Amino acid sequence: MPDGAHVGNIHFPPNGLSDYDYSNTKYVKCYADNWKRYPVLLDQRRDLNCREWGCSHLGYMRWWFSHLPHFKGKYKGVLNNWWFYAVDYDSAITYEAEVQEGIVYNGQLGIRDFKLYQNYPNPFNGSTVIEFYLPICSYIELNVYDILGRRVMNLFGHNLDGDKHTVNLNLSSLPSGVYIYELKSGNRALHKKMLLIK
Repeated sequence: MPDGAHVGNIHFPPNGLSDYDYSNTKYVKCYADNWKRYPVLLDQRRDLNCREWGCSHLGYMRWWFSHLPHFKGKYKGVLNNWWFYAVDYDSAITYEAEVQEGIVYNGQLGIRDFKLYQNYPNPFNGSTVIEFYLPICSYIELNVYDILGRRVMNLFGHNLDGDKHTVNLNLSSLPSGVYIYELKSGNRALHKKMLLIK
């Protein structure tokens, strides 16, 4: 299979040469991690083979389901999580009309349970401020990516108390351009764009 594989489907692994080829040890460049953040696709690739799922059928099923999008809410008029459509299309159409960002639906919290705010100033020259809110103590990561989806900075990855947090960010060593900052908690992530001008 050529490089540039995506998640594959439930029968055909991204490095598989045929259906049910769950034990193929061939490495391919794979975009699988991008789909967990759909609709924000950062064009990230990495090497992958069957060792990632233990080269077994059950292991691949677990791996495949873990890479389905988990975002809540809507994006450009449709649900961010396309798995709703695969499981129950009629209910997904109903959710399209009912779901609003940040409210409780289907027994689950929307993204209101943690928030990422727009940086300021923006555009900025070298330094800017990022703020986010956590309702409870959570393990979070804060990353910065360039427009090609390459991570250029990991600000931290650890537990923080539930509260509003402020981070002073210095990107003076990077070239001018658009960057994306990501707040990640568990299997959910929020993203914002910022513009560095020198």
